[in-house]
Amino acid sequence: MFGTIACLILLRKPPMLVEQFPVRWFYVQTNLAVEKNVDGLISVMERAKKAGYNGMVITDSKFSILDKVYKNYFDNAERVRKKGEEFGLTITPAVADMGWSSGLLSHDVNLIEGQPVKRAPFVVTNGVLAPERRVNYTNSGMEQSNGDKLVGFSYQDGPGTESFVDTAIKHSGNQSIRFENYKGVNARVMHPLTVRPWQQYRVRFWLKTEAVVPVSEFRCFAMGEGGKVLSFMDTGAKQTQDWTEHTIIFNSQNFDKVTLYTGLWSCQSGKFWLDDITVEEAGFLNVLRRPGAPVKVEYDDGTAAKETDVCSRIEDTNLGTTPWMGEYTFTHPTPQIRSRIKEGTKVLVSYTHAVATESGKTAICPSEPKTLEILNDSFSRIASLWKPKGLFLAHDEIRVAGVCPLCEGKTPGSLYAQNLRLCVELSHKTVPGGMTLVWSDMFDPFHNAVDNYYLAGGTWKESWKGLTPDVTIMNWNSGKPKDSLAFFASLGCHQILSGFYDAPVDNVKPWLAAAKSVKNIDGVMYTTWVGDYSKLEAFAKVAFSK
Repeated sequence: MFGTIACLILLRKPPMLVEQFPVRWFYVQTNLAVEKNVDGLISVMERAKKAGYNGMVITDSKFSILDKVYKNYFDNAERVRKKGEEFGLTITPAVADMGWSSGLLSHDVNLIEGQPVKRAPFVVTNGVLAPERRVNYTNSGMEQSNGDKLVGFSYQDGPGTESFVDTAIKHSGNQSIRFENYKGVNARVMHPLTVRPWQQYRVRFWLKTEAVVPVSEFRCFAMGEGGKVLSFMDTGAKQTQDWTEHTIIFNSQNFDKVTLYTGLWSCQSGKFWLDDITVEEAGFLNVLRRPGAPVKVEYDDGTAAKETDVCSRIEDTNLGTTPWMGEYTFTHPTPQIRSRIKEGTKVLVSYTHAVATESGKTAICPSEPKTLEILNDSFSRIASLWKPKGLFLAHDEIRVAGVCPLCEGKTPGSLYAQNLRLCVELSHKTVPGGMTLVWSDMFDPFHNAVDNYYLAGGTWKESWKGLTPDVTIMNWNSGKPKDSLAFFASLGCHQILSGFYDAPVDNVKPWLAAAKSVKNIDGVMYTTWVGDYSKLEAFAKVAFSK
C-alpha cells in the first residue's frame, strides 16, 4: 500500500512542469546605462528562472544608438548577457523600432514621417517669408458670452450647469470658461474653422486645473467633416496646475472646414478653466529636408522658382534637437527665412513637416534608402552586443505612414509588407539560422491593420503579405483571440501569446483556452508596459501549463 502511494507521488510532477510551452518568456523595457536598472533586472531574471521562465525579450531606446553610448553601457549589457547564460534564459533583443523611432531618428532627424504642405502662401514681410494669415478663431479670449454660453462656438457642454463664465479666475482679459460639477461624460468647447487644405496649423491654449480626473483624457484636436481626426497629440495636462500654455499641431489634409475640440472626456471629478485659444498657420515649423521630401517654391502665378533665388535655405534648425537628437518639439518659434525678393511679393511653397502622436511618438520613413542603412548598422551592433539566437522586430503602433511625398500613392499596408520583408531578410542575414519575431498588431486585420488608422495615408490592409512562415508572431490581441490566432495560423506562422499587460493574471485564461485549438502556439510572454514584475510568479502558474 505504502509503496503504491509512494510510487504515485514520485510519478506526479509539479503543476508548472506538466506539458509546458517551450517558450516561457518575459518582456523588459529598460535603460542599461543606469547601474541600478541593471541590478534590478538581474534580480528579476533570477526570480524568473525559479518561476519556470526560460527567456526574455529586452528593449532599450539606446539599442538604436549603440555607436554613441559610453563604455559602461556595454559593460552593463555584458553583465546581463552573462547572467542570462547562467540562469538559462534566452535573451532576444528588439530591433527596428519603426513606430517608436526617436533612437533611429537621432542619426538623421529629417527621416521622420511627415505630412505634406501643398502650395502654402507666403508674403515677403520685413525681409522674411511670412505665412499669409487667414484662419481666425472667433472669441479666442472667451470675452463674448450670453450668460454662460460663449459666442462663436459651435458647441459647449452644459452651459450654466457644468460650464460657467468666470470673471474672477482668468488668464487674460475679463473672463475665462470654467468646467465643474460634471453631469455628462464630457466637458468641452468646439469651434468651427475655415482652413486651407494641406496646410500645417499650430493651436495654443491656456489651461488651469484643480484635481482633474482623468487628466489623461484632456484633449485638443481638429476634426474634419465626416469625423476624420487630424491630430493625436497629448496635451500634457496635469491633474492640478496653474495657468499653463499647451500646444498641438495639425495638418488640414484635404479639408477646408474643420472643428477644433478642446476639453475633457470621460469626466469624473475636479474642475478646470480654459482661456486664450489661438490657431495660426505654422509656417516652416519642423520642415523636413531629405531626398524624398523636397521643397518646391513657385511665384503666385504658378511659375517655378529656385529656392536660392527667392530666399535663404528653408530649414528649421530646431528640428529634432530637443531635449535630445531624435526628439521633436512643436512649441519653438517658427523659423524666419530671409527673402531675396521684393517686399510684398507672394510665393507658394510646398514642403513636408514632422508629425508626432501621443507624447512624442514618432515614426521613421520606411521608403528612404538611408533608413535601411541605419537599420542595417543597428542590427549589426545589437547582434554584436548580445550574440542572440534571434531578433525581435518592434513593428508596433506605427501611427503615421504613407503620407510623405516619397510614400504617397502607396498604402501603409504595401509599404510595410515590403519593409517587413527587408527586415526579416536582414534578421536572417544578421543571425543566420536564428528566430525572427514581430509584434502582431500592424499585421492583424482584427487589430491595427485596418482602414483609417491614426494618421495613415490609406489602408493598412495586406501588410500581412510581408509575413512568411519563418516569422513568429508575438500576438497581443487578446481582445479578439479566436479571430486573430486563427488568422496568423492560416498564414503558417508560429505564435507566442504576449499576455498580462498589467492586468489580473487570470485574464490570460480565456486566451489560453482559445489557443488550445490553434496549431503552432509555442508559448507565452509576461508582458508589462510599466515594469511591474510583482505578478511574475503568479502569471507563470496560470500561463505556462497547457
